[in-house]
Amino acid sequence: MTGRCGAEGFVTAELLRKWAPFDETEFYCCGSRPFMAGAQAGLESLNVPASRVHYEFFEPLQDLATAGP
Repeated sequence: MTGRCGAEGFVTAELLRKWAPFDETEFYCCGSRPFMAGAQAGLESLNVPASRVHYEFFEPLQDLATAGP
């Protein structure tokens, strides 16, 4: 795992494709509204099923559908 956390900025589909076996991974994301919207968009672009995406906001509880960027 050494060297796998050397990026800065938002999680992108390209980063996920490079670092994770996205076709079989359960994703657990925790962060702010903009971070979560970006993570969701990246995972959707990789066709990761919603059943394998779990999340929690660092803000009041919200649904990703209403989060927006």
